[in-house]
Amino acid sequence: MENLPLAVTGYQLSVWIHVTAVVVGLGMTFAEAVFFPVAMKLDPRHLPYVHRLQLTINRFVASPALLLIIVTGIYQVTDAGWDFGSFWISATFVIVFLIGAINGAYFISSEKRLEAMTTAEV
Repeated sequence: MENLPLAVTGYQLSVWIHVTAVVVGLGMTFAEAVFFPVAMKLDPRHLPYVHRLQLTINRFVASPALLLIIVTGIYQVTDAGWDFGSFWISATFVIVFLIGAINGAYFISSEKRLEAMTTAEV
């Protein structure tokens, strides 16, 4: 049997994982904007659930997605032979690290406090 070359390269697979992590992992956080208004329209007793859902999305979807974005980004830069010092590459990494820092320092900690507060009030 003859060895057939792979139809997909490691770089192409990396790009697919990278784009999927951006679209699914970070895109899911945009849906959070409708959680609060819908919960308030139904019944404020749903607010603890809303905050728990937002916390879960930020912890277990957005944070791992950011890690995948960073890892696959590093792989793509090194595989393609680009320079990390290029503005568009270094600026992109700064943006991803800032999103991760804001997610961890603000969104996750805020959702913890809001969940505890709304649970106590309801």
